[in-house]
This record gives sequence, structure tokens and C-alpha cells, in this order.
Amino acid sequence: MTFKPTVLITGTKAGIGKGLLKAYAARPGTLVVAAIRDGPDSPIAAELTSIPTAKDSKIIVVQYDAGSKSAAVDLVAYLAATWSPMQESSSRMVQQKKSHPS
Repeated sequence: MTFKPTVLITGTKAGIGKGLLKAYAARPGTLVVAAIRDGPDSPIAAELTSIPTAKDSKIIVVQYDAGSKSAAVDLVAYLAATWSPMQESSSRMVQQKKSHPS
């Protein structure tokens, strides 16, 4: 199944992030990536993935800690390897980061 669009939202545990998660999940054919510090095996992840979705939509939860310098690159690499709709653009982002170390 191809998801269009694919949306990555950080801070989905509460507030605006959770509101955006619900809004995008209600759109048909949308893959919503919920990035939280707790990770996909946490109780909050189970709560987030139980949010109702529209037809052909899906919520996935991934671990992301904005305080970690490598978190963004690690997240993009994980998504590129795991979720095919993101592979091409994500792979380019990882390559750019590798060629421009901080």
C-alpha cells in the first residue's frame, strides 16, 4: 500500500502534536509517523496507535529524542529502511548528512 501523503510529527504525546496526529490520521490514505521519546513499545505508543484512522490510513510510532545529536539522522535511516514510501527521499537526506558532518 502506498501512502500519500506521509507526515512525520514530533511531540505527539499531548497538545498540538497529538491534535495534529488526530487530524492527519482522519485523512484517507495517510501514513502518520508519530515520533516520541518513549518509543514504539511504550504505553503511550499503544494509546497513539489506537487513535481512529480514516480508510487506508495508518499511525506508526517511532522513537525520537530531540536532545540527541544523532536522533534525526537515525530516525531518517530507520524510516528509509523500514517504510518504502520514504526510501528515496530519506536516503538522499542520510547521504547529505554523511557528506556534511557537523
